[in-house]
Amino acid sequence: PNPDDFPDAGMFLRYVYPDGAGAAAVDISANVTALETVSSKTAEERLVDLAQMVVEMNVQAGISNALDAKLENAIAALDKAKEGDRSMPTYLLEAFINEVNAQRDKKLTDLQADQLVAAARAIIEQLSQP
Repeated sequence: PNPDDFPDAGMFLRYVYPDGAGAAAVDISANVTALETVSSKTAEERLVDLAQMVVEMNVQAGISNALDAKLENAIAALDKAKEGDRSMPTYLLEAFINEVNAQRDKKLTDLQADQLVAAARAIIEQLSQP
């Protein structure tokens, strides 16, 4: 996505997946504005990437554990998503986003929080696709 395509959306942060095959552009309030779904990665693989991103941010252990637990539960819930029930992994990713936002400007910088929220919202978007 190109921020110029969304002139009314304000400031953008662009998150590109580590494999370089997908990206999300998010406005300053961390709402996914556009998503490129050109990656062959599954939602589970992207959740693993998101968990790795948390590790690489080297945040305080208690915060990292809380975020990791939410992502691990979302990965476990993906089995049900494969059977058509995508509400649980989506709910768990929303809980992850809430936890990230609760730590914004405390144990996470705005940039870190924006990156994590963008990646989680991109996975939610992927789960919403048929």
